[in-house]
Amino acid sequence: MSWRAKALGGSLAALFLVGAAAADNADRYEAEEVSTSRATGDPFCEGPSPRIHVTVDNINKRDGQIVADLHDDVPEHFLKKGNKLARVRVPADAAYVQFCFSGLEPGTYGVGIYHDVNGNRDFDKNFIGLPAEPWGLSTNPGFKPRAPQLDDADFEAGPGQTAITISLKK
Repeated sequence: MSWRAKALGGSLAALFLVGAAAADNADRYEAEEVSTSRATGDPFCEGPSPRIHVTVDNINKRDGQIVADLHDDVPEHFLKKGNKLARVRVPADAAYVQFCFSGLEPGTYGVGIYHDVNGNRDFDKNFIGLPAEPWGLSTNPGFKPRAPQLDDADFEAGPGQTAITISLKK
């Protein structure tokens, strides 16, 4: 299975795979390296530990991309522009997708995702500011009448591999 990572100035690797489809469409996957930490890895989530293996399910439309941002344990950074550790964009062409963040330090992290159905590379919202595209957080919290906070999504990544499943919400 082949893969590519697109570096944007750092070396935190965000890696991904999507079943057997990844072998045929690897050039459509994108990982943005946005941190200054040192990390390596591979698309099979076997890179340096700790690793966070993410499964996103409940994908109802096979258009656009699943966009996932990995955040550190600083509450003020969560879901704020310019404060993600890494971003992965994976084609939403199956009922579920999988990807990996690798070579991190053990600690607390949060993952926020959205399904960019129309492919405009934006998380679209309606006229009152609520999500217009499916979204999810690493701990699958219920809806709250406020913007998500780190404590809605935080989890511990230990020295090995941590697996999480995020179910998209509309």
